[in-house]
Parts: sequence; C-alpha cells; structure tokens
Amino acid sequence: MYPNRTAYSMEAMESAAGWFEQRGHPEPWGLCAGIGAVAVGQVLVILYHLRRRRDPRTRPVTVQGKQPAFELRKDLQMHFGSPESIAMLVCYLSAAWFGFIPLPWGMNQLPLSYFNWHVRCNPVHVVVQLLCVDAFMYAMHRFEHLAGKVFYAFSHKPHHRFINPQLFNAFNGSVMDTFTMILVPLHFTCQLCRFCSLLDYIAFGFTYANYLMLIHSEYPHCWDGVVSRFGIGTPADHHVHHARFVWNYGHIFTYWDRLLGTYAAPHDVFKNQYLTRPSADTDKRK
Repeated sequence: MYPNRTAYSMEAMESAAGWFEQRGHPEPWGLCAGIGAVAVGQVLVILYHLRRRRDPRTRPVTVQGKQPAFELRKDLQMHFGSPESIAMLVCYLSAAWFGFIPLPWGMNQLPLSYFNWHVRCNPVHVVVQLLCVDAFMYAMHRFEHLAGKVFYAFSHKPHHRFINPQLFNAFNGSVMDTFTMILVPLHFTCQLCRFCSLLDYIAFGFTYANYLMLIHSEYPHCWDGVVSRFGIGTPADHHVHHARFVWNYGHIFTYWDRLLGTYAAPHDVFKNQYLTRPSADTDKRK
C-alpha cells in the first residue's frame, strides 16, 4: 500500500521546519502562505482583466476615453520579470521574515504575533494596515515628486511614462521607486501594526498587492461607484495622477488627498472623456 500522502507531507514540513529552527530561524510556511496568497490573487486579477478585454460585448469604456497599448506576452514578461516588480517584494518579505534586514533597534524583525497561525483574521486589523500603508505611500509619493529633478528622474519618472496606464503597468517603474514607495511604507506598517496576526498580515498583503494592480486598470470596475463613496480609490482616481501628476497621490484610499488638498475628481479632469458616473466631489481645481 502507498503511505498516507497527507501524513508524509506533514512529516516533511515538520522536518523542514526543524532544520530552520536548529539554525535559529522561524519555519518558512507562514512566508510561503503569504507569498502564495498574493500569487493566487495575481492570477485571479489577470484572468479577470483578460476576460474583460477579450469580450467586446462586456468591455467597458476606458477611463481616459482611449485604449492604451497592450501586448499580452510582453506585458506579462514585464510584470513578472522586471526586478522592480514581484522579485523585489518576494526578496523583501523573505529577508524580513528571517530577520536579515540590517536596521537598528530590532526594526529588522517582524512582530512575534506575525508568526502565530492560531489567531483568526480580524478584518479591522486588515483595514488599519491598509490605512497605515496608504498614508506612508502618500508621504513617500509626494516626497518623490518634490525631492528634486535628479531624484525624481532616477526614481518615479520611469513609472510616469505611462500617461494612460493599463493594469500591467502597476509595478513597472524603477528599483528605487519600488524601494521608496512600496517597500519602505510596507516595512513601516509592519513595525507600527505589531498587534496583527499572521492571517491579518496575509489578508492585508493579498488586498494591498492586488488592489495596486486594479487601480491601474484602463477600465473602471463595476464596484467603483460604491467603493468611492467610502473613500476607496478607483482606477479613475489614479488615472488623474498619471494624466496630471499633481493630484491624487493616494492609492488605496482618497482620504489623505482630501485632507491635504491634493484631490481632484476624475469627472472634473477628464470631462467628456470620462464616461462613467460623475463624482459627488466636484473639486473645481485643474
């Protein structure tokens, strides 16, 4: 008879975990679960996007009224193969998990609560992490725009070559841009939200990584009209930033832009080009 495959797999996992523990490192399965959840989300987002593109009956009007360039094989290679894309995020998560980031005062370590599998996911904790990371991203985003022409050209300008972005442009920019506006806010959020469990962190990472793709979509989503009423960012909000540069620095939410006077409503910016529901917030500034 064949051995019980489940029992064999569990034994192999425990053996591998023991190997890491003997060397003073945490077992890697929480890290694998987090990266795997993000990967599954990426596949689902891509399939959702391709389904919308390929069916002319359901394909919506683009946010800016014109279709950006699209070449599936090239875009997939860029999205998964560029060093500033998925690779940097996986390297950061691995280094943070095993405590290899050289920062003072213990800031290279993830909170101990992140290694606890036995606490259920708390939706409030997920939302708090999203609010924190978006606030840090807003600050770093404005810093990149205001830090001077040399730093801007080296960091964020490569991402801004996409005046009319599409979904696969979300992580396409530069290594410095990914470090400044993705990894730094993510690490600060980890250090601030030390009360979160592993499942809280996985749910946050799943939402964070995949929503960054969704807001770069060239098409509005069917839920945009609802979520925008709660201050959640939409593709139209983010397209305003790519088209005008000086508005809408936030990504997941619009709260920080509204509080600090940098929000512009898509319908005011794109006018007759933007063919979805007008925003209730009619900021008259251009």
